Amino acid sequence: MNIRYGKAGIHSGHVTVAEIGLYKRGIEYLSDVLNTAARIQGMCNQFEVDLLISGEVYEYFSDIPDLKMKAIENVQLKGKQQKVQIYSVERN
Repeated sequence: MNIRYGKAGIHSGHVTVAEIGLYKRGIEYLSDVLNTAARIQGMCNQFEVDLLISGEVYEYFSDIPDLKMKAIENVQLKGKQQKVQIYSVERN
């Protein structure tokens, strides 16, 4: 049985967290990393996969034998000047 949970995009980097508001407080997460991860996730349907990761994340997980990672291509993400290498990830 093949269960599908949704789509995900993963990228790594620094994120700024701020508590904002005087009367109604909220937590905000600010970073280009979040934008990049969202753009990567948005490409899942185009490549017909459930999980895409950036090249930066690939470096962390490339040695895990239970994961099958395949280079997709360098893609031009909206709002980015340089192309980003992305990989699909599946369980072996």
